[in-house]
Amino acid sequence: MLTPLGQQEIPVMILPFDATQDPAMALAIETSENTQRRSYSKQEIMTLATRLKDAGFVERQGRPRTGEKALRPALALVLGKSDNTVRRWLGVLQDTPKTCPNGQVSELRNLEKKLLRAVTSYRQALVKREIDPKPELRKLLEKIEALLKK
Repeated sequence: MLTPLGQQEIPVMILPFDATQDPAMALAIETSENTQRRSYSKQEIMTLATRLKDAGFVERQGRPRTGEKALRPALALVLGKSDNTVRRWLGVLQDTPKTCPNGQVSELRNLEKKLLRAVTSYRQALVKREIDPKPELRKLLEKIEALLKK
């Protein structure tokens, strides 16, 4: 049950913009007063990030593409924290992989090398045992080997 506040009027601030047209500004204004009172919880930060993503903001490494709005700078503005702090928080809070995680390229190259060795070993074993695979399989193995050697 609600109790009376002891006030006849509640102060309200009306701002001249449309929240449906500029959801980022609406979110920034909505959270600006709270930023001065206390720190956000993990759940509140994730909720803010989700709301910004729903408003069209994207998180990616490097610069956003033309027409994209970057999530981290907007979230940093809303929270009143540095971009590096927001990046660290998002990295700790999210279990989702980044668009280009560290080591992804080298990991793929290592896997390609392993695949090439496996295909080459398989073809050599066929020759050594004098087994003639189906023509389609032989052609595919040769193509795979040629592509991986590039």
